[in-house]
Amino acid sequence: MKVYTRVKKNAYYDSITLMRMSKELEGMDGVKSPLIGMGTSLNKDLAKHLDVFDETMTDATPNDLMITFMAVSKECADAIFDNLEGLLTSARSTGTGDYEAATLESAMESTQDVNLVLVSVPGQYAGAEAKKALEAEKHVMVFSDNVDLETELELKELATAKGLLMMGPDCGTAIINGTPLGFANAVARGSIGIVGASGTGIQEVSVLIDRYKEGISQAIGTGGRDLKAPIGGLMMRMGLRALIQDDRTEVIVLLSKKPDNIAARSVLELIGTTDKKVVVNFSGCDRALIENYGAIYAHTLEDAARLAVEQCGKEVAVTHADIRTLVEQESHAMRSDQKLLLGLFTGGTLASEAVEIIGDSMKELSTNLVQEHKIGVSDIRTCPGQLIIDLGDDAFTVGRAHPMIDPGIRTSIINHDMGQQVAVLLLDIVFGYGAHPDPVGEMLSALVAAKKRARLQGGYLSVICSICGTDKDPQDYEASRSVLNEIGVIVAESNAQASMIAKELLNRVNQIQLKTKDLFDTDLSVINVGLDIFYQDLIRAHCKAVNVDWRPLAGGDKRMTDLLSRLNR
Repeated sequence: MKVYTRVKKNAYYDSITLMRMSKELEGMDGVKSPLIGMGTSLNKDLAKHLDVFDETMTDATPNDLMITFMAVSKECADAIFDNLEGLLTSARSTGTGDYEAATLESAMESTQDVNLVLVSVPGQYAGAEAKKALEAEKHVMVFSDNVDLETELELKELATAKGLLMMGPDCGTAIINGTPLGFANAVARGSIGIVGASGTGIQEVSVLIDRYKEGISQAIGTGGRDLKAPIGGLMMRMGLRALIQDDRTEVIVLLSKKPDNIAARSVLELIGTTDKKVVVNFSGCDRALIENYGAIYAHTLEDAARLAVEQCGKEVAVTHADIRTLVEQESHAMRSDQKLLLGLFTGGTLASEAVEIIGDSMKELSTNLVQEHKIGVSDIRTCPGQLIIDLGDDAFTVGRAHPMIDPGIRTSIINHDMGQQVAVLLLDIVFGYGAHPDPVGEMLSALVAAKKRARLQGGYLSVICSICGTDKDPQDYEASRSVLNEIGVIVAESNAQASMIAKELLNRVNQIQLKTKDLFDTDLSVINVGLDIFYQDLIRAHCKAVNVDWRPLAGGDKRMTDLLSRLNR
């Protein structure tokens, strides 16, 4: 097969369209290793990884469309290119039949009752669109990532001055008045409000609250950097004040990955202005600090959901896995050199929680959640220790859909980049309105193949996951859980429980193996070196023994003894 490539200059298509085109290409006969994407560094690296990189792609920019694949012949490739041209043209012209505005300004002029603008254009353009909406007195949610920090600060300062919500950038989830935005799940309405600097954190907590028979009043996303300097918690403070004033909200949950200390304190200070109960899960934040401000400390996202529901006066029965039994079952068939963890997460907060739970017992845990650790696809196989990756990080999403929308990058890693020493594959599976319609189905064949490879190599691969979703989501929760169980995947009740199972399993396979079983199960046989009285006692005890007539080496000369020891090595 030969590589065929076309680069279309200044031909921008959104990531969802590109994902659909890629699926069409994968289904065509005579094609191997297809890649359709904008000319970003990540997509060029993926092309090299798939062996479909062509020199014509070198100068492609993020505004240029790259199409590359292997085909059996030039005639086959030409037919594929023609087919794709038709599909791309159709994507440009297809509409719903409803009115579509040419610009944001004209849309706001034509729909006078609009009160929120949802922005999901590429990051370099998102700031300008969000600013237009704020200046027109509209609340804003910016789903887009890759927005620079200076722009985020400018937008949030403008929103704060106007009393508006500016959710994002990189705000993946919100629920306003029962309407799900971004990746939000189908959950019941109720009396618990959430403000989260963590999209999948909001999803995990809201899903568990729904599972515990309560509901969500409002869920306000802030974007993952809101509690970092220099943003300083601007939007979390705004969201908290909004929920304090909201009559429907009785209990409030605050969520964030590891916050800046000053920003965290500025948010916690507001808790004293309300009689409402506030549950706080700030990753890595001191429990005493949170409780000193009158909040209820939650160690995990699961704890946050449970505590919030209990503050509503309801009892919660949390189902816990039998970790000891699972560890015994999963570890017995592993090879002795299988010591490693590979965590592939689509949700940054879920990845962060896994790092916090597992990391305290793992000496060599690498993750791209730490700013100075830049980990790409090519680094995964060569990583010497335990590894947890947030595939939703900006570095993995430039010019391609978020992995919750397009699970392809995770599937590719499982198929091609997982080393033989991996003992545990830890995953999050996230449902929701904006997510892939069947993330389990997309990954299923890769998981089956990975477990089979481990068996053929004389070992066993333990796959552990949790499903962040409800039975009301567009994806089929029960069917997904059932099919995962059928192929031997452990499906935990929460991300925290999945991480705990993985931690205990890793502790088992990494502990020094005791060799006492053979000693205790067989007759004792001893070589005695030194005191003759010990040899005589062994004989009297009817123990098999050999005595060594020991004498100092070289007549006790230390220099000669050291020299002889080196010669004998």
